[in-house]
Amino acid sequence: MSVSEPPGHSLSLEQWRPVEALAQSLTLMQAVWLGGYFTGLDVGLRQPLTQPASTKAADLRSLTIIYGTETGNAAELARTLKAAANARPYACTASGDDSGWHRTPDGRYHRTLMIENGRLDLRYLDMLRDVARAHCGTFRLTPNQNLVIAGVSAEDRPAIEAILAENGLSSEPITIRMSGCPYGCSRPYIAEIDLTGRAPGKYNLYLGGGFHGERLNRMVRENVGEPIILQVLRDAIGRFAREREAGEHFGDFAVRAGIVRTVSEGRLCNE
Repeated sequence: MSVSEPPGHSLSLEQWRPVEALAQSLTLMQAVWLGGYFTGLDVGLRQPLTQPASTKAADLRSLTIIYGTETGNAAELARTLKAAANARPYACTASGDDSGWHRTPDGRYHRTLMIENGRLDLRYLDMLRDVARAHCGTFRLTPNQNLVIAGVSAEDRPAIEAILAENGLSSEPITIRMSGCPYGCSRPYIAEIDLTGRAPGKYNLYLGGGFHGERLNRMVRENVGEPIILQVLRDAIGRFAREREAGEHFGDFAVRAGIVRTVSEGRLCNE
C-alpha cells in the first residue's frame, strides 16, 4: 500500500510522515483493521454516550422492532408483533434474556440457556443432540447470542430438565461480551463483564455494566493477558458468590461493593 500526499489539511507534514511510513508497510487487511480502529475512537470522542437520568430497568417503556428482510418474511413478522403488542398492555422491563423456564398462554414451556459469548462447544452440542431427541418443539437463537429450547410440552419437560441437570448448567445469568476492537459491534460496553481486544492475546477488561443494558461498565485492567483476567474475575465472582444480596445481578454487585464506580457517560468508561 502506498501514499504520496496528505489527504486534505487535517494533518501537518510532521504528523503525516510517520502515518505515511506506517501506511506503506501495511497489508490491505491491516489497513482495513486500522481504519475500523480509528473510526471507533472517532465515534467515541465525537458522540459520547450519556446515561439516562434514571437507570431503573422499569423505565424502559418503549418497544422498538428492528428487522431486515429480503423475502418479506421478517417484515410480516414485525407487523404481526406490532399488532400483538398494541392489542394488550405491555411493559419493557429488560433488554437481556431471562434464564430458566417460562410458560406461555398456550401451555407450552420455554427454557433459555445462557451461552457464553454465543459459542457452542462440544459439550453443549452433545447436550443439544440429546435434547433434540426428546424435544418436539424448536430451538431459537436470541439477539444476545443465547439459545431457547422453545415449545416444550408438559409431558416432555421432565426429560429435558434431566438432560440439563446432568450437564450441570448454571441458572445464574451474567452478561459477558467480547469485541475484537474498540468499535464495539457486540455492544460490550453495557455488559456486566466486557473483554475488548487490544492486541493478540491482550484485552481491556471492563466490569459493572447493567444486566438489562441500562448502565455502562468501567475499565478495571488495561491491555492484559489471560492470567490477569482470570485472577481479577476469580476474585470478583468469588466475592459475588459470598456477598451478593438476594436477586442481585453481578454488575449491580460490582458497583455496590466498590469494585468499580458508576459510569455517567461514555467518555468515562476508561477512567
